[in-house]
Order: sequence, then C-alpha cells, then structure tokens
Amino acid sequence: MNKRIWYILAASLVLLVGVGGFILTNAHTISTSPKETLSDHRTTKPIQGSTKKSQLENKKAYSVPKADKSSANYVASGHASKIGEYTISSQGNKAVLAAKSNVTQTISNGDLTYTVSKVTKYNNDPKTDEAVEMARLALNTRDIDGAYTTLTIKYTIENTGSKNLQTDGVSTVAYTDGSIVSPLNGLDNDASLAQTTLAAGDKKTTFAVVLVPKALAATVKSIQIEFASIANSSHQKVQKASDGLTVNF
Repeated sequence: MNKRIWYILAASLVLLVGVGGFILTNAHTISTSPKETLSDHRTTKPIQGSTKKSQLENKKAYSVPKADKSSANYVASGHASKIGEYTISSQGNKAVLAAKSNVTQTISNGDLTYTVSKVTKYNNDPKTDEAVEMARLALNTRDIDGAYTTLTIKYTIENTGSKNLQTDGVSTVAYTDGSIVSPLNGLDNDASLAQTTLAAGDKKTTFAVVLVPKALAATVKSIQIEFASIANSSHQKVQKASDGLTVNF
C-alpha cells in the first residue's frame, strides 16, 4: 500500500477514536438534563402491583353468614350511611361505619385549591385471609394482620388558574402521635386522578383512604394532610407539595 495512503488512514483512525473517547467521557457535559416530571415523583406500589390482587378478586365470593343477612345494620349493596351500619366485601371484609364528620377546611397550592368536606371512619374486620391480603394490597402495607381502622377523606380540587394541571392527590397524612402514612405505606389515592387533567376552572370531587395507627383507632380526631405536587399537561412539575392542612373532626 502507498505510504501516503497508509498515513492518511492511520490518522483518520486516530481522529475517530479520539472523538469517540471525547463523546463518551464528556457525555454528561454535552447532554441536556431532562425536565422534572410528575411521573418522576409518583410512588410505585409493589404490593398493589402484585398479580395476587386479580387472583383474589377472581376467587369464589365470601358467603355472608345468615346472622349478618338478617341484621338491620347490614347493607347488602351500596354504602353504609348510618353509624353502626356495615358492608361485607366479596373477600370477607366487614367494614363498620364508626363515625362521620362534615368539615370545611381549605388550602391553596399554586393554582389548585383543595377543600376537605368529609372524614369518615370505618372499623374493619377481615373474616378471611383473602380479606387481609386485599386490605394490604389496597393500602400498600404489610402492617395489617387483623382488625384495622381507616379514614376516608373526601375533598374537592379546583383549578383556579389558566392552564391544564394534574396531581396525584394526597402525598402524606400525619397523626397526632407523630406517625405518617403515604402511598408507600398506608395511603391509597383515588386511582382516577392518574388519568385526570383539570382544565382552567374545573373542579373534581375525589377521596383518599388512610390507615389509622392502632394506638389511635378509638380516639383519632385530627389529621394533617399534605397534598401532592402539581404538573402541567406535559407532566412537567410546576408546583411542589402543599403545606400541611390540619383537619379536626
């Protein structure tokens, strides 16, 4: 091979290797940082993602005892509406309506305003292993092994701004004993929020269900709610989580 051609090829090879090395070693300086999105902050729920949930739902329904069927407090379909009434799920969870309080507590975070209107307390008594497992799946916790208490928090979100916004709902609920629940452990948001975009002026009534610490099951009367961060319609975060809203009931 002609020496001149050989030198040209060799020089080209060195140049290619050098440029490639520069790109690899300096990739962090020439790439752009991705914008923070709502999905970056959404909590994965490994327990809820288990295939066990669908398996449990497809199992043969729990047979409600005759004593319950004949009870004046048993609600066969729909929701309990009076204190002492109860429902029994197809897996065998007995949920007794223990207390309900109408409240009006409001907090604004960015262009979203949240108004809490009702807190309902349920005493739950799972009659089967399947009912225990379903409760663990729903609340993403392994702390349930028998009777447990939950609160259902009903609230409305209003978009007071001019742009479309999204949010996951509640990020944490704190109790007076210092314990805190989140989607990682003991808090379940309305799943429809993940597919909801609030246009300017829109309102949405929704809910969150939270597990009450056993030590407070009989006496819980106050919680502090923190609402989740807010994103635009492109899923880019535009507002951090709210301050805490104290709700007494």
